[in-house]
Amino acid sequence: FDARIGTFSGGQKTRAALAVTLLQDPDVLLLDEPTNHLDLQALQWLEGFLHDWPGTLLVISHDRYFLDRVSTRTWDMEWGKLNDYPGNYTKFMRLKAERLELQRKQYDAQQEYVNKTEEFIRRFKAGQRSKEAQGREKRLNRFKYGWNTVQGFVKESIDAPKNHKQVRINLDTQLRSGEIALTLSDGLTVGYHTPQGEKPLLRTPPLDLRRGECIGLIGPNGTGKTTLFRTITNELPALKGRVSFGVGVRVGYYAQIHEQLNPANTVLEEVHRVKPLLPTKQIRDLLARLLFQGDDIEKLVGDLSGGERSRIALAQLILDAPNVLLLDEPTNHLDIAAREALEGVLGEFPGSILFVSHDRYFVDALADKLWVVQDGLMDEFEGDYSGYVAALAEAETAKRRAAQAKPSDAKNGDAKNGDAKNGDAKTKGSDKAQRERQKRLQTLEREVQTLEMRKQTIAQALDLASAQRNTAEISRLGSEYTTVEETLMTKYDVWAELAKE
Repeated sequence: FDARIGTFSGGQKTRAALAVTLLQDPDVLLLDEPTNHLDLQALQWLEGFLHDWPGTLLVISHDRYFLDRVSTRTWDMEWGKLNDYPGNYTKFMRLKAERLELQRKQYDAQQEYVNKTEEFIRRFKAGQRSKEAQGREKRLNRFKYGWNTVQGFVKESIDAPKNHKQVRINLDTQLRSGEIALTLSDGLTVGYHTPQGEKPLLRTPPLDLRRGECIGLIGPNGTGKTTLFRTITNELPALKGRVSFGVGVRVGYYAQIHEQLNPANTVLEEVHRVKPLLPTKQIRDLLARLLFQGDDIEKLVGDLSGGERSRIALAQLILDAPNVLLLDEPTNHLDIAAREALEGVLGEFPGSILFVSHDRYFVDALADKLWVVQDGLMDEFEGDYSGYVAALAEAETAKRRAAQAKPSDAKNGDAKNGDAKNGDAKTKGSDKAQRERQKRLQTLEREVQTLEMRKQTIAQALDLASAQRNTAEISRLGSEYTTVEETLMTKYDVWAELAKE
């Protein structure tokens, strides 16, 4: 309680900032990346708090699991616009894909109309049908570029769907390791030597990382996960036990705070440092695939954002071509698109991976099994994060059932009966209101189901009209699709309020 904030870790600073904010008891919460540096325990607490909090929340986050738990609407900011979608992150992704597909079909139909009209104008502008061609040209220009009206500037045509630049990398290795890539001995203890003596943080059972395996290392902050990585890479000596590597192992280490990067180097110099004999053009090509273009490669590493430094560390890993990856919080500072790109790359990596991450979506996407750190010990769990959470919930349920099964005395039973009688009178009125809300909710669900079926029917008709190149039908169906989607969004909002009540 008496420590200076400046001495805190990133996770401690985040928790302190959240405490200051939440204790103000606000009506509206604006949270900018509140999950950064939080461990799983703190994330789960924050999710539970925000899920039950009655106020209004506006949150910026790249944590997809977190967004799915706490959000009921999604504002998507891109290309200078803010688009509103009902539902959490998963639903937003589905609706956005549908909207983009509709826009692509409408744009293709529009381009066909433009091409046919331009062809007509070219053929007949100087002939007997010149007046008709000039009239079409005038209408086409208005369609393409718009015109001024009393209400303002009007443009009928729609723009082509834009695509964001994506990270394009391939992480491969030609070096094949033995069947066992890494072994932690029974009783391996990691920690620090201090003037007062040894300070152990973590002890492990005998564990193996096999060729081709991907293992997620999870646990609270400060329990020794990064220290274990530093022990594996021989930066720190083990207090007890040993770390052994298999035959033909080459380790690549991605450090959480990128301390291996030289802040005085330019981007190009820092990446070239890993492979000094590699032609500069190949380095530039790699950096371009990681979205460093033009003058970006001349920036100093010390002036870069966290996400840019993350991409430099990835570039160095790619050039080093290890067959065992140790990744300490590799998704920190990366946006959602970059995280998904990294998931795809690591999912196809032919070597072995041991990674630390508090991004549960990322852990679910990659981990074959988990090494779980708790109370100074590490255990192995066969399965992904969702399976681990389900196993914990099942164990907790079994524990509660066992506690409830214990016989209680008659006095407690009498007290419960008395409470039940008093409670009947109090809840009678609220039960009636609840039944009315439930009936409205069921009616609304049927309306939503009907609208969703209508939306699906329109989408199928759009596919057919697109295949037949029926421009008029595509335009009509596109307008109807938009109307149905807007009605659905309104229904979703009302449904969310009723469900919350």
